[in-house]
Amino acid sequence: MNPGLEQLKQQVERIAQQIDAPSGLLPTFGYSLDAAHPHVEGGDAQPFSYVIVERGQEVSRVVAKDMDDLLYRIFADISFSMAVTYELQHRRGEQDPRRQLFAKQESLLGRLQPHWGARRAEEHRLILLQYPYNDQV
Repeated sequence: MNPGLEQLKQQVERIAQQIDAPSGLLPTFGYSLDAAHPHVEGGDAQPFSYVIVERGQEVSRVVAKDMDDLLYRIFADISFSMAVTYELQHRRGEQDPRRQLFAKQESLLGRLQPHWGARRAEEHRLILLQYPYNDQV
């Protein structure tokens, strides 16, 4: 693994500890596990890319515009998985599950970086404009 990827991996591991993120949710660095598990490529002279491969096919590649953007993307995915688990364990009958899921994800990201929580809250707001909560589910 190149030195840039190794440093990034260590940084991601340190940040993940702040929210007790399970290690299985962390991306791999420099290689793909496939199965839609994200990985990071690049470093040193190349820009970092956040990549998802499923069944041998690349389904998503985002070239990060800067380190903050890359870390946001990594932790947006990690916090989403954690929020899904939280919502499943704390489900509230007739309430749209996204209420708890979105709030938990924003909280987790906000603990890491307040502007990450705000960025995700804005993304959620835009989703809800098109697909409002449905508390009759």
